[in-house]
Amino acid sequence: MTTLLTRFLCASTFFCLVSGAAEISHGPLLGGVTDHSAGIWFRTDESATVTVALESPAGQKSTAVTTDPKSDFMGTARFDVLAPDTTYKYRVTVEDAPSYEASFKTSGPKLAQAPLTVVFGSCYKPQFEITGGPTTFQRMAERKAGVALFIGDFPYTVRGELADIRAGHRAIRAIPGFRDLTSGTPTYAIWDDHEF
Repeated sequence: MTTLLTRFLCASTFFCLVSGAAEISHGPLLGGVTDHSAGIWFRTDESATVTVALESPAGQKSTAVTTDPKSDFMGTARFDVLAPDTTYKYRVTVEDAPSYEASFKTSGPKLAQAPLTVVFGSCYKPQFEITGGPTTFQRMAERKAGVALFIGDFPYTVRGELADIRAGHRAIRAIPGFRDLTSGTPTYAIWDDHEF
């Protein structure tokens, strides 16, 4: 809200009266989790330096990514040389201001021998949400799954233009429950099942 107010004040006057701080607008989203690596995706509402720090019993690792308009303010912090079967807590900061915390577990022999709960969906359009109760993503998050799969037309677009895909992702990722589901659950998706 502060950023929107700042932009309004800056746009409606010939000079900017207040200084807003960049924020995470979408994400974080956890993906690419293996026994030794993980990626954490995010989007900011303006250009910013985003730092993601992982903490585990073995110590801390961190990486910084700068977002900009060319990437639609998106970035991914990638981590390699992680330990298998290990729980990592992570903290996202934007321009040194704490923004979000979550955790995940890398795969490994223990995970391979355990049952795996999967939540999945496809062909999602925000206008299909049933109002007056939990969202689809809140229901999925309640299941505490080991993986989330979105298996086509996610987001659904008519022509598959980059601007339409980005707008569709922004709309989906702003729905309550999406962040709760995807910040700590390894998430994988294909954008359109017709091509795959």
